[in-house]
Amino acid sequence: MVNYIHVAIRGTARSWLMNLPSGSVRSWGKLCEQFITNFSKSFNRPGTRGDLLAVRQHKGETLQRYIQHFSQVCNTIPRISPTAVIMAFSEGVTNKRLVGKLETHNVETVSEPFALADKYAWEAEAHARVERRSAPEESTARDGPS
Repeated sequence: MVNYIHVAIRGTARSWLMNLPSGSVRSWGKLCEQFITNFSKSFNRPGTRGDLLAVRQHKGETLQRYIQHFSQVCNTIPRISPTAVIMAFSEGVTNKRLVGKLETHNVETVSEPFALADKYAWEAEAHARVERRSAPEESTARDGPS
């Protein structure tokens, strides 16, 4: 089998194989070991439910940024159940209004918490814009006329 593997593989794996020093592979087990050693560092492993449970909204992190981070991790996990996604999302988010809504409603689909989160994210961004616009006026009013 070792003598014919070069026919079955393509791309960088074939290039790697063809550039091995002559006589450096004496058994199928040795070839497998060298292959794994060479290519395991470049492989991104699939995510797990534990990876998703570790995603938490950090202090000062916007809800929109949390949603993006959560979604990026979620998209690396094959065959994760909707229930696990909903639970992990609910556990990781810290927006009090959103948490209250998620805890008091029977959420059944993955799209529901994301739709609610998107609504609250837009609302939070709007509040932040209003606060930024009014902040200079408040400091000027406190300082008095110049």
